[in-house]
Parts: sequence; C-alpha cells; structure tokens
Amino acid sequence: MLAALLLAFLFTLPLAAVASPGTAPTAGTPVAEPSAASAPIAPDHLPDLEEVEVTGEQPGPALWKVTLPASATGSTEPHVLWILGTLRPLPRKMEWRPTTVERVLTGAEVFIPYQPDIDVKAGPFALVGLFFSARGALKDPDGQPLRETLPAPLYTRFTVLKARYAPRAGSMEKRRPAIAAMELYREALDAVKLSMRLDVEGLVARQARKRGVKVRPVKMTMTDPKAVLAELTALPRSAELACVEATLTRLETDLGPMRARAEAWAEGDLTALGRLPFPAQETTCGDAIATSPRFKALLMQARAGWLEAVSSALREHRVSVATAPVQSLLRPGGIADQLASRGFLVEAPTAD
Repeated sequence: MLAALLLAFLFTLPLAAVASPGTAPTAGTPVAEPSAASAPIAPDHLPDLEEVEVTGEQPGPALWKVTLPASATGSTEPHVLWILGTLRPLPRKMEWRPTTVERVLTGAEVFIPYQPDIDVKAGPFALVGLFFSARGALKDPDGQPLRETLPAPLYTRFTVLKARYAPRAGSMEKRRPAIAAMELYREALDAVKLSMRLDVEGLVARQARKRGVKVRPVKMTMTDPKAVLAELTALPRSAELACVEATLTRLETDLGPMRARAEAWAEGDLTALGRLPFPAQETTCGDAIATSPRFKALLMQARAGWLEAVSSALREHRVSVATAPVQSLLRPGGIADQLASRGFLVEAPTAD
C-alpha cells in the first residue's frame, strides 16, 4: 500500500511528453519561465460548458492492427497485434462496453498493458519513511504558501479558476505549485463531468484474465526510490512554474475540446478525435518531470520496454493485444510510426 502511494505521487503530473524515447529534454535543459504578461480570465469571462451528456454503455474506438507477414513468422499465417488507444479523462458516468476488445481477446495469447509494473525495492521501515517523505513533498520545499510561491499574474489566474471549480478546497494554498495545479485540474474535470478514474487498461486486463490470456506488463525495478523522490522534490522552480502556467491555460481554454475528445473516444469517432489537437500542457509538465535524471530514465526504460515487448509478441504469438495512449498512436513519429519503422505493417482504424 505504501509503495502504491509513493508511485501515485510519482505519476501525479502528466507524462505523455516523455512517453517515447527522445521526446524529453535531458537534465539541465533550460525550461522557459512562465509569461508574466499572461492575462488572467475573470470569472464572468470563463466559458460556460454544457455538462458532458455521454452516459451508459459506449463502444469506444476501433483498434489499430499491426501485422507481421507470414513470410517472417516461420509459419503459414501472419501474426497480428491489436492496439486499443486509451484516453483520459473520459465521461464520468460512461460505462465502456469493450465488445471489439473482447472479440480479439478471445483468440489472443498475451495482453501487454502500456503502464509498467514497477517494483519498489525498499524494506518496511524504509517504506514508512518514504511515505512521510512523499507527504512532505506535496508542500512547498521552503514552507511558503501558494500566494508567495506563484508570480502575481499566475496566482491571480489560479484564484479565478479555483473560485469557479474548487471554491472549498482550502488545502491547495499549502501545496507546492505543481501539486496545487494538478489538484485544481482534477476538481475542474469533476465540475464538467469528466474523470481520470475510468481505468480502461485495467478493464482490458480483467477481461484478458477472464479468458485465460496472459497479462504481461513491462516489469521494472525502482532500486533507489528515495533518490527518485528527492530529485522530483527538487524540480527547478522555472520548470515547475511553466507546468503550472500550462495547466492553467488548459483549464482556461481546453475544457471544451477536452470534453469533445472524451465524447469522440467514447463514441468511437477517431476521425473527430484526430481533428482535435492535444494541448501543450502534457509536454510542458512532462519536460518538468524529465529534469529528474532518475525518473526520466525510468520513463524511457518503460516506453522502450513496451515497444520491445509488443515487437516480441508479434514475433512469438499469432494474436496479441496491447493498449497505448491514443495521442501517441495518432501523432507523427509516435507509436504507430515507430512500429512501422521496425518493419511491421500498421493499419489505423477506418471510419465506418
């Protein structure tokens, strides 16, 4: 339980920017300071958003098909990998019915989730210390309240958004800037009926086990969790403030598109999903996290490990299933292109 709490802290910020090798800066790479000229949006100028109305069972998107030709398998049949593109947040009351995934799982031999299985190497007493260290890391390292740690323009924008989406959340004032921004982000999602809690990947894993399909996440070991936590706690202030500004900008401008992306995913409309741009917040916050050499190394190891795992599955199994972030499948140079560069035939879902 304590290890899970530690990992939950480590994965607080968006990580899509470092989901693939070569996308995150190395330690010491300068990160731009947030713009002091950013204009706050008054409460009466924040956009009014209709509630997300997607409820009940929804089909979700079709699957990417990756093929290794029969000539390369040593058998008379090609090998196929089916990839489900996942998305967060999703409509809060949606019940995803994975009919398509259930069908391919029926004939599959292995399921490879995108998120790794991380083993934290620490004894019970060390874990207790890490738990309290992680709790302490939620606060500003200098013990300053948020109004003192954020530049005035950013703090004004933060308070405007907090007044609208989290008026009763007084604990945010005691948080370090990035943690406060993420808490505000979750509260805003809840206000527009979106949620990060729908675990599509976990549901696929349960369906796989139900059918006797082996679930094989990439296994990793965190040998020095205390050092990783120390590096994350010592993120450069400029990088952290850039992440805060990107998060506030997303809340000011992207809740409508975010809702549209969630609805498009739920309804299986990948054409609409592909037309909607994904915001820069994930890149900026991912860059901030990647200033921790140890955590960046873990992330790069996880993403490279997943790519190697699905490649091996294609070579060894007739049918495999995997999950990956849909934005990583859609973007140029992302997972689909990386698999194609390895000689596999990659077919994106076609519109009905």
